[in-house]
Amino acid sequence: MFAVGLVVAACTNQTKLRQAELDEVATWLPGVYDNREQVDAEHAAGRIVHEAVTLSIVPIYAPMLSETVFYMQETASDDSRRVLTQRIAAFAASQDGRIIETIWTFVEPTRWREGIRSPELFKSLLAQDLSEAQGCERVWRRAGARFRGTNDPQKCHAVSATGALVPIATTSDLGRRDLLLDQHVSGEGEVPGVAGPPGEFHFVKRG
Repeated sequence: MFAVGLVVAACTNQTKLRQAELDEVATWLPGVYDNREQVDAEHAAGRIVHEAVTLSIVPIYAPMLSETVFYMQETASDDSRRVLTQRIAAFAASQDGRIIETIWTFVEPTRWREGIRSPELFKSLLAQDLSEAQGCERVWRRAGARFRGTNDPQKCHAVSATGALVPIATTSDLGRRDLLLDQHVSGEGEVPGVAGPPGEFHFVKRG
């Protein structure tokens, strides 16, 4: 019985630690970011790789998904009307001592674009409005003074231009004032024929 008590106590402590770390991630993550410093450096080096993108992240109320949920929207920095991506990220501390991020996309994306300015819009969100990115959950861990979330590319796939399934590896690397997002075909670098910008985006928080 004593040994069982120790195991339960250890599990409880791990759960409390993960919840504390999740609270920290939830504090750091929201804001408005852009990658203009990255774009400027590429221009200065004589190469243009990344589009100038503004990333907005707002906390929303969606208890059917989790207590910690965010709406994420990317727009072209030179034209906020041109929306590049929209998604929901739901975070939870699991019983086995991990922080899990689940990604959802919208069945009707245009319906939710005003959510950046009016997060209360998501109070009407229903399960049928969303499509889960199956197998693409990210596990978050503390990495020094930062947090890093990674998926399992053997479970996460996208459809290429040829219709083939390709394994996608994604990494989110979060600091207090910046966020690195990296997406590529596992072991091969960029994603050929897959919708969305390939490679690593380095976002700096502006507000």
